[in-house]
Amino acid sequence: LKSVFPTTVTFPFGESIVFLLLLQYYDQPKNAHKMSYLAMIYAGFFLIISTIIHIANLGEIIFKASTYPVLSSVSLINIGDFFTRLESLAVIVFVILGFIKISILFFGAVIGTMEIFHLKENWLITFLIGIIIICFSIFTTVSYAQHVHIGLDLVPKYLHVPFQIILPFILFMTLKIKKKLSLS
Repeated sequence: LKSVFPTTVTFPFGESIVFLLLLQYYDQPKNAHKMSYLAMIYAGFFLIISTIIHIANLGEIIFKASTYPVLSSVSLINIGDFFTRLESLAVIVFVILGFIKISILFFGAVIGTMEIFHLKENWLITFLIGIIIICFSIFTTVSYAQHVHIGLDLVPKYLHVPFQIILPFILFMTLKIKKKLSLS
């Protein structure tokens, strides 16, 4: 349990809680569980294959020691001595995917806040959450080592567990109790 909780439980699996907020915008809600299972299977398969490829390319020791094994693997690409040093392309893909992930999490934070507090106007909530994100991104860390410490030690315990496990569980139980009381 020490090795799995809270870091492995909350990342990346806990972040899937955001997709529960997005289900209300899905045009075929009856197929949502099927699509969720397929997405998890494809993502798991992709993670397994990419991990195997990186371990095969780098070896176990370098893979474990590397901060970004994808960049280490991409640096080994050499196609006809013409396509080499493709790390910049990998970084561009990281930035684009990071922007998409942050946008989805930001959207989930706005929608979740509006749902919890029964708000109609989203521009003010969007602005306030955006300001909070900017302030945290600027003022929380000074160095990469501090960023890793906060990201692996503090955030999973004090942010991920409450927002990804405790709060959804409380909301789920509240809805179950509310539904049971309305039936009787």
